[in-house]
Amino acid sequence: MIGASREALKQEVEMCRKLYPGFQEAANVISAVFDAENRFYRETPHATIACHYGGTSEDIRRKFINDQSLALGSVEIKSSSFKKLISSLTGEISRSIPEMQETMKELDDFLTLEIPMVKETTSKEEVKQLRDKSVEHTSLEDDLATFLFCFGLSSLFRRTLEGLTGQLDTSPWRRGDCPVCEEIPHYGTLRKNDGAKILECWLCGTRWQHSRVQCPGCSSSDQEKLGLFTVEDGKVCRVHFCHDCKGYYKIIDGKSLEKEEIILYLHHLATLSHDLLAQKEGFSPVSGLEWINREELSGVNNLNTKH
Repeated sequence: MIGASREALKQEVEMCRKLYPGFQEAANVISAVFDAENRFYRETPHATIACHYGGTSEDIRRKFINDQSLALGSVEIKSSSFKKLISSLTGEISRSIPEMQETMKELDDFLTLEIPMVKETTSKEEVKQLRDKSVEHTSLEDDLATFLFCFGLSSLFRRTLEGLTGQLDTSPWRRGDCPVCEEIPHYGTLRKNDGAKILECWLCGTRWQHSRVQCPGCSSSDQEKLGLFTVEDGKVCRVHFCHDCKGYYKIIDGKSLEKEEIILYLHHLATLSHDLLAQKEGFSPVSGLEWINREELSGVNNLNTKH
């Protein structure tokens, strides 16, 4: 992902292998996908059109103080770049998992028909619709569809906003949604130096501090309605849930890790089993992103639950 070198990604993958036993099988594929993303940008130097916000850093800070977001969720990405990036990812998955070749070809053919090259840009909402239609009209399953479409959308969206998001002072922002694009986050971390809860936007990568005892989905701060669980084979990832909105999100305990900065998106991908457990308990992601297949929702699991 944007901002992380190939070596940093490699080190983070190895860390996740050690932390999350269930990540072993997927680690090689995830690494290959990141390599495909890097090759795509080397081969496509004009993959994005830079987005510029009409205001100074002080103007932006004042908006955040006044509880106003930048509302940049409507920024569109280049259609041709999205199609080419997804094709690069599906090609890498086909090489890494030969039994997926037919499904990946189905998806490539589907996108060729569904993304008209006469339309220069594509919106976030259109990408989400493409994701749903791909599951309906191809043999692509929900979890892989979410991964491919969210990865492609987020990768291009972050590069489109690269000149803006890397310099933002989000310290005045305390709402649960992203101060830049207003998406609800799916994951966050406990900051190593002080244990503060830091949320990260899955779409644009913006980070901001949020109350330790508040749901980012519905803003409930009723401690009787909020809780968390961990799993027995690893407590670095905590699933926070809310009984008011029946939502959940994941927090990686950065205080327990040696590194000062971690690549949260990788830790999210390494802990998708936690998403499955949360949904088996009746909670839905506050982000609205479904990372599991519906047929997997059966059985009861032994969780370490706290309120």
